[in-house]
Amino acid sequence: MKEDSQAVKNYIDMHHVAHRDFLLRLRSMIKAYLPSSCEGIAWSMPSYWQNTYLIHFQAFKHHVNVYVGPEAVAYLQENYPELSFTKRGFQLRYDQEIPTNPLRAVCQWQLQKYGDNDEA
Repeated sequence: MKEDSQAVKNYIDMHHVAHRDFLLRLRSMIKAYLPSSCEGIAWSMPSYWQNTYLIHFQAFKHHVNVYVGPEAVAYLQENYPELSFTKRGFQLRYDQEIPTNPLRAVCQWQLQKYGDNDEA
């Protein structure tokens, strides 16, 4: 994936002004937890790559879907059952705080599983 932070900024800027701060905070947290990852747009959403796609997020009217894949979802379901899950990720509502611990944990889990594997 080609680094394109400006495209991610443009993605956030095109969303409702009331949601931009939430999206910017989510982006900053992901970048802090995955500092060596490449940021860009894949599948029309912000994506973070390090040897493979590690995490994506997609903004909707009332929530954000964070996509991490089914194996990471299983890890999160076991450790953070309070989250609202989808088949390949979890949902974050704009009217709630971003859950720091689960987000950090899944980023670390993804890095351990995929990020340091040069053959991926």
